[in-house]
This record gives sequence, structure tokens and C-alpha cells, in this order.
Amino acid sequence: MCAVAGLAVAVLLSGCTPGGTVELPSRADSPLHPVGDPGLWFDNDYARGVSDVYATPNTVCGIADGTVVEAEDGPDLTSRVIARNLPSGEIAWVMAGFTCRPGSTMDGTVIVSARAAGSSGDDLTVVSVTTGKATQSIELESGGYGAKQISQVDGLRVLELGDEVLVGVDTTGIVWKTTSLERAEITPLGDGHIGVSNGLDGWISIIDGRTGEPTLPRTNLDANEVEWASDGYVLGVNESDPEYAFFDLQGDEVDRTVGESQFGFVPHPSRGLTFPLEDHINAGTVTAVDATGMPAVLSSDDGYGVFLRGGKLDESQSDLLWPRAVSADGSLVLAYGEGDDFAIYDKNGKAVITWPLATGLWVEDGYIVYTTDNSTQVLIPGV
Repeated sequence: MCAVAGLAVAVLLSGCTPGGTVELPSRADSPLHPVGDPGLWFDNDYARGVSDVYATPNTVCGIADGTVVEAEDGPDLTSRVIARNLPSGEIAWVMAGFTCRPGSTMDGTVIVSARAAGSSGDDLTVVSVTTGKATQSIELESGGYGAKQISQVDGLRVLELGDEVLVGVDTTGIVWKTTSLERAEITPLGDGHIGVSNGLDGWISIIDGRTGEPTLPRTNLDANEVEWASDGYVLGVNESDPEYAFFDLQGDEVDRTVGESQFGFVPHPSRGLTFPLEDHINAGTVTAVDATGMPAVLSSDDGYGVFLRGGKLDESQSDLLWPRAVSADGSLVLAYGEGDDFAIYDKNGKAVITWPLATGLWVEDGYIVYTTDNSTQVLIPGV
């Protein structure tokens, strides 16, 4: 199912001494402090290759606890939610008459929805991913929603309904509601806060997930120049002559750097993982970290060269400075390969797995997932 990259170029490590001691930039020994989903690092066993592939034409709502949850549309507008165990694909449970949307899983649960009897609204049901048992029912005021789970804080679940509504829900129902977020991207931050950015209309805001109230009201700026941090955000002021400003959750500037690059970290905030402002200020040339926060990919302190755990890479592999994902132990990085594929590289920059390039590519529950024009496929790590 997997192939060693036949076109991969052998890597020449210029950072290794004949005795085997690897010379890395000073920041390689400084841990960072990731905040978010631990499933965003892929399994270390991909070092052994890919043992199998699970593929489905259905909509994948999420993966949790080794179970993939799918929404299957049938004839006559029927639907059902199916949970399958990985890697076998064996059905764990089915809920007929329900559906779910991508991003529905969190902390071992999935949010499913069904049209409520005698109502114009939708019922949302919180379901255990492993057992299929409902643990909570939530009635909404209006219909047409599917729910995406954003975060949890102080007993509240923060859900995104449709494309423009955020709600905070506890065991009694909806506690708060924020609307008019159309075309906005929602990012969970630290301590229950939520970053909201609209690149088309040019604004950002920060919401306290406990109350739904803004800690930062809508602020007009180029949202495409913003990198979310767990306790604020980084704004690119000038990239050609590097200048970056650092703001807290209230939008107050706390620091500014000039002449120092900010590359951003992987796993990325767009997947729900952030780092504190202090990490951005002190480690701007690190681009990927392992699950403990130790750097896995970085450049030198002046922003030049690409270093993995095994040493400095040849200039021909400079694209590895911007990987798509990293393994939990930091020994493997996922990045675009040579030609129309993506690849997993070891600490020396050697491709150990190559795979055809996909239309979508991400990591969930430790699995590498990708989409093609007609299916979603989950790569099963080697054993």
C-alpha cells in the first residue's frame, strides 16, 4: 500500500560532524507550549509505512478514539450516521434519520442532528463515539443547522451552527448565542476564548466562550496577516523587512519585533492548536513541534537554512521548512513531495512514504486523512 519514494533525493547533512554529533540551532533545545487537540500529531508508527487504507464516499464528520463517524445520504432525502472501527471498517453503531457535518467530533463525542417532530427547528444530540449512546439533547429555535464542535470550557460546549452562529451549551440547553458571523473562520484559543476572523470583510474579534461576550470587539484589519496565539494574536506589519506586533486577548499591543521572522507553527491554528505569544516572540523561526512542544523543524536564528532533528538539509529541500503535519515524537514530517504527491520524511529528510497528492489533507485522531474528488481516505499506520 505504500512505496518508498523512488524520486527522493538523498539528503546531505551539513550539520553533522564525523563523530555523529548533530549541530542544530540554539532554539532546537527550547520547548514550546502547544494548546489544543493532541490528535493533531500523526502516529509515530507511520515510520513503518502504511498498512492499509480505509476509504468512504460518505461525508466524514470526524474521527475519535479510533472510530470514524460518517454521514450517509440515501434516497428520498433519507440519511443516517454510521460509526466504523478503524482499521477494519466494521460498523460500531448506526443512527437512522440523523446526519452530521465535518468537525462534529470532540472529546469522544459527536454532535448529530435530525428534524424535530412537529417543529421547524432541529434537534441536536450529543452521542458517545465509542458506544453510539446519546448523552444529551439540545433543541434549537430555528432549522437548517448542522453543528460543529469548537471547544469546551467550564462545563459549556461551544458549537458553530451553520455558517454564522456560535452558541454555548450546557446541560440545560443554550446559555448564550452570537450571530452575524457569516464567512468568518472560527479558531479555539486558550482558556476558553475563541478567535473569529473574516478575511473577505477585513476584521477579527475574540469571544469569551464562557459568556459569548467579546473580549476584543470587531477590529478592522487585514485578517490574512493575523496568526492566532493561545493568549492573543500576531499581526504581520511588514514581511519583506520583518516587523511583527503582538496583541493580547483585549487587543492591547504587548510587544513588537523588527528584523526577526515569524514563520508560524505546525500543527496550525486552523486545525485548532495554538501557542502562547511568548513562543511566537521567542521561537519565530521554528515551524513544527512535537506533542511535547520540542522543535522538529526550524531554521537558523537568522532565518536561513532548514533543520530537522538529523541536521541541516540541502537547499533543494527548503520546502520542508513549511510542513503540513508532524508526528507525535517529532521524528517525521508530512510535506509536499516531488511532483504530484505528498510524502512523509524522516529526521534526515529522506522520504519514507509517498502518496498521490490529494484535494484535502489533514491529521485527525493521529490518522493522516485526505480527500479525492469522490472519497475520503484514512491511511492506517504500519504495524
